[in-house]
Amino acid sequence: MLQRWNSFRKVVSIYDITIILMLSGYFLSALTPYFLNTNSINYIERIVVLSLSGYIIFKNKYVKQTYIFYILLLFFILYFLNLCVDFFKYHIVYDKPIYHYFGYLIFISVIPALSIFFIPKEKINWKFILWGTWFSLGIFNVVNILFTDYSNISYRISGITSFWPIIYAQVGVSFSILSVFLYEYLKGKWDIICIVSFYMGLFSCIITGSKGPLFFFFVLLFLYIILFGIPRVFKNVYFIISSILFILFLFFNSDFSIYHRIYDFLFTNNDASKQQRMEILKYTIDSIKEHFWQGSNMFIKTKTLHSTYPHNLFLESIMTMGVIGGILFLFINIKAIYSVFLYLKIKHQEVWVVFLFLQYFFQTFFSLSLYSSEGYWILLAIILSKKIRNNQKYENLNNIRGETSVHKSRIYK
Repeated sequence: MLQRWNSFRKVVSIYDITIILMLSGYFLSALTPYFLNTNSINYIERIVVLSLSGYIIFKNKYVKQTYIFYILLLFFILYFLNLCVDFFKYHIVYDKPIYHYFGYLIFISVIPALSIFFIPKEKINWKFILWGTWFSLGIFNVVNILFTDYSNISYRISGITSFWPIIYAQVGVSFSILSVFLYEYLKGKWDIICIVSFYMGLFSCIITGSKGPLFFFFVLLFLYIILFGIPRVFKNVYFIISSILFILFLFFNSDFSIYHRIYDFLFTNNDASKQQRMEILKYTIDSIKEHFWQGSNMFIKTKTLHSTYPHNLFLESIMTMGVIGGILFLFINIKAIYSVFLYLKIKHQEVWVVFLFLQYFFQTFFSLSLYSSEGYWILLAIILSKKIRNNQKYENLNNIRGETSVHKSRIYK
């Protein structure tokens, strides 16, 4: 037993566990209120991630940082100062207490994201993180699918969680995309499991009625095909059979809200979300014009709008922090996209991290807000800090399933 534990420690580090918790821990803890009728597990998970992040920063505090770390830190400081002005000068009554916004930003988004920069890249086992994240998201999807009430599928639903439907859909898309990559590493009985998990994630996305995640799901698959060719999982006979059955299932179940929402968005003016987005965009632009240099309030508050943020992170950065904040945010993301381009260009061994980032980047950029997008900030930090080792690439991603592949992970032998 001790020998197995020592072998495990050689492959897995506290850094791996921390990153897995950052990427998927909260989704697991979000299941507990349904069964235990308490949010205490959610708070415990947040405290654990925060504690591990603080430990990483303290342990590696002398690690030399690049300029992009200080630019990101400057952005967070500027954002924090603007929140202070927002809350204590404008006296706008928001939906939640002030401490919620400050706490969420600092302890859930900022500190965990910055701690990524302090992790020694050579001590990160990305294969184990892929497996652990996929497994955690799998538990989340399985439990939700089993216990969801499907009597209201004509409306948007979030399973058994209190998430916004789009968050639940993001988890489903992530699970499906990671299943494609995991299939390349695993063999035998895992083939069927990866195929089932691919469609479980897609099903979770569909039942939420969220258009954006479903659209970007196909965008990411298209990008994969351009870069690496048709995924090996798509060539599996069981995948082909599953695809036919899944299409038939969708064809004979026309009550899903996603059908009506896509139709209304494309062919009618009855899409409430589109109307809301246009009104939000108009208010945001007007606010930017009025307070272009110094920025204004954090959120949008009008009598007719249900949403309270611009649904565009770049516009939100300008609206909240003025032109300086907008320039910093734009620079940070241009730098990240350039790094993504380089990883994709060399067909990097851990390109699944890039795909996960792109999924969060597109969805968060046009759906969520700056202060509450911890998944986006974590993955952005991973990309910017270059914790993915640059000296590993594939001639062809599909080669990693071969017995002679030099990149085959130790933990999958």
